[in-house]
Amino acid sequence: MKLAMEGFIPCKYLGYREGLKMIRDAGFDAVDFSMYFLHEIENMLDDNFRQTAHGIRSILDELHLPCCQAHAPFTLCVDDNFDEGNPAFAEVVRSLEFTAILGAPHIVVHGPVGSSDPTSAEYEELIYSYFKALEPYCKKFGIKIAVENLRGAGCRTPDAHSRLLRRLDSKWFTGLIDLGHANLVGYTPAEFLRLCDRGTIHGLHVHDNFGINDDHLNPFSGSIDWADAMHALAEIGYDGDFTLEVIRYMRQYSPDMMPEALRLAAATGRKLMSMIQ
Repeated sequence: MKLAMEGFIPCKYLGYREGLKMIRDAGFDAVDFSMYFLHEIENMLDDNFRQTAHGIRSILDELHLPCCQAHAPFTLCVDDNFDEGNPAFAEVVRSLEFTAILGAPHIVVHGPVGSSDPTSAEYEELIYSYFKALEPYCKKFGIKIAVENLRGAGCRTPDAHSRLLRRLDSKWFTGLIDLGHANLVGYTPAEFLRLCDRGTIHGLHVHDNFGINDDHLNPFSGSIDWADAMHALAEIGYDGDFTLEVIRYMRQYSPDMMPEALRLAAATGRKLMSMIQ
């Protein structure tokens, strides 16, 4: 199991080389490469995206820092067309190819945004159609989509998450559980993990909150029972990596403080990993 760090904030403030090096030097084994918030950073999914991806892959290789997963943009809306004539869909397709170049096995893709009721049967059908529209690109680039539980964009409950994976019924889709999101929808993260179909969860997003807002805090800063969550990972036989997605935690620190902030996050991740038993 690799300890990974979501890399958006270090790369935004320090550039790819220095940001990724700082993640490695803090004690992380791998990086979750994010392609969201493109309005805050150079658009890595523009017409030069392949060149950008190969450049970042070279940096990762030099640093001996593998990319264990990536995260697609989430600007595609419920009324959008699911084809490359739609710029938002085309960006997601590019993010799949970008992730394949980085060497990651899967990329997290959110459902379309803007649903008035993300728990409805209509939205469930929509997200299924969206993922099926992306499946040919998964096959083309050799990359899986990781289906994440989200409060407002699908798979809000363990049953909905498992049901979508069963319906997709394809090797090109895998399950990822965001422990912070589970804490926002009436389940403890441990309950959420235990209620998902066994053998379907192969990725994690790990962060904390107080059960109200999607705070993305460093673990042990909110209300999550981390001992129970780690026991649940052991019970389900979790076999993926351990990825911290502590975006708002990292936003609190100026660039000169990031090395210390990353070292604390890495120590927190190692502590949690030692509790998986």
